[in-house]
Amino acid sequence: ETEYGLGWMLETVPLAGEPTRLASDASRTLLGGSTSFMTFPERGLVVAVTTNISFAATRSIALGIAEVFAAQRKSR
Repeated sequence: ETEYGLGWMLETVPLAGEPTRLASDASRTLLGGSTSFMTFPERGLVVAVTTNISFAATRSIALGIAEVFAAQRKSR
């Protein structure tokens, strides 16, 4: 209900055309870099993105990478 659990952000996102549970960190910017860490437990998929650019769009990059892998698995 709170979308937050034990340090993880919890939500449902569309992935390969299907609603998929996502547990992720809160995408941080620290000392000139940005990170995003996402797990999709139902799909057995984990994506981590790290940059040396402050305020980079790591969340959207990570979701894009997850989409490619989920679509590839779906087509098999």
